[in-house]
Amino acid sequence: MPNQQTWKDPSPESWAEQLLAHIRVHVSTELDALEEYQAIARESPDEHVRYVIELIMEDEERHHRLFDQFANALELSVTGLELTPRTPPWGGVHGKERLLAVTHRLLNLERDDIQMLEALKVQLETVAHHTLWGLLITIMEMDTRKHIAMLQSLERLVEDSVDLETET
Repeated sequence: MPNQQTWKDPSPESWAEQLLAHIRVHVSTELDALEEYQAIARESPDEHVRYVIELIMEDEERHHRLFDQFANALELSVTGLELTPRTPPWGGVHGKERLLAVTHRLLNLERDDIQMLEALKVQLETVAHHTLWGLLITIMEMDTRKHIAMLQSLERLVEDSVDLETET
């Protein structure tokens, strides 16, 4: 199996170190926000308030985990220190054409899902201000748009990658 490429910053004292410092400040700020959310969730007597706050906390916890992985990958670039978990380096892919075909199918499914969610949101307009259902559909729509952006990014990366199955 060919070696995966490890990204190396050409000027570690400028760009990567500044980015790493920025990420660390952001993680610290997010931790402060997470503590506030945890306090609200713990102290609120209202089930619907706790429900919404817990949804936010799930996102904040994921953000924290992703920033930690990002920072660990940058740390490798800046200092050579291998911290885990970290975002994996991008390399070639196995079965490029198959992966592109699956990515295209998933993009179409996600786009169809956006249309179904928009139709559902219209059906819920009469109760949107009295239930959490409209909010949940909005969250799902935002997640679906995020999935589309992720798949489009994956598609671009795969298109520019070497197919490791056809390399000899």
